[in-house]
Amino acid sequence: MNVNETFANIEYSQSNDYLAFLVFFIALFSLNLITPGRTINQDGSEGPLKAKMPWLVIIALVGIIYGVVTFTYWPSIKPRLLSDSFPSMTEDKIYNFGYLDRTYTNVEGQIDIIPWSPIILGSLKVALVAIVETLISALIAQKKYI
Repeated sequence: MNVNETFANIEYSQSNDYLAFLVFFIALFSLNLITPGRTINQDGSEGPLKAKMPWLVIIALVGIIYGVVTFTYWPSIKPRLLSDSFPSMTEDKIYNFGYLDRTYTNVEGQIDIIPWSPIILGSLKVALVAIVETLISALIAQKKYI
């Protein structure tokens, strides 16, 4: 099982990795327990619930700042980074946009032209999914506070 594998390799873990996670998890969990207040109507009666603070975004920003500060100024407590686990990641050319010249060499060694239609169709599918997800999230959020 996956849990057994985790505990079998626990001696390879570093406390910097899971202590930072634990601190941010407890902070996020505690902050989400804060109930939002209610707005006060013009006549002094209680109105609808106020929106909760987006603690996840705030904790994520604090975590990014924590990572940058510990990497730059306090490397003894820095958590493991992706570049530490996968050093070849810094050598790969992910910024090579040579495919945009619309040609590639096929299996026979001939140069073919890449058609634009699959690229545009794939982009439209991704955009459609993103728009639908956003609309669904907005509807859920709207119903939550009504």
